Amino acid sequence: MSIFAPALTVILHGRGEAMIEGQASIPFTAPMMVYIPPATRHNVKNTGMEPLEYVYVVAPAKE
Repeated sequence: MSIFAPALTVILHGRGEAMIEGQASIPFTAPMMVYIPPATRHNVKNTGMEPLEYVYVVAPAKE
C-alpha cells in the first residue's frame, strides 16, 4: 500500500469529521463517503455519542 494512492472512507454508522491536509475539516454523517486525495496526511475523528464505523478503501498504487 502506498501513501501516494487515493483512498475513500465509506461511513457506515455514526458521525464524525475528516481532517485532510490542506483542507478545512469535513463533517460527515452516515451514510456518506469521503474522498482522500493521494499523498495527503489525513485522520478521522468521532464527534458523535455512538461508535463510528467506516471502511477505508485504498486504490492500488501504480508502480
